Amino acid sequence: MARVSTIWRHEEIIRILLGGQRTTIPRLAMQLGVSVRTIHRDLLVLTVERQYPIQTETGRAGGVYMNDYRHLHKRILCQLQIKALNTAIETADDETAEALQSILYAYA
Repeated sequence: MARVSTIWRHEEIIRILLGGQRTTIPRLAMQLGVSVRTIHRDLLVLTVERQYPIQTETGRAGGVYMNDYRHLHKRILCQLQIKALNTAIETADDETAEALQSILYAYA
């Protein structure tokens, strides 16, 4: 099984949860080809550091789901992408810098 990047995996978890359906941690692990422990760590990063409204519930009717995803477009860019855009802004002409800045404002 090929190793996938953490950034890609986080984006996939968000994409899956944006579908509005509940899933389980073992199902996410199987879909993404990683361990259950890795999914637990990913969910911790996504909820604590990146502040996504991800909920987990135990029990028969439990699972993992996105609680409030109406304004998630504001959190699409990761720190690496934000840094890359800021670097590009420094060397861009005024018009391009303005466009890049608007992307940061809308999605970071």
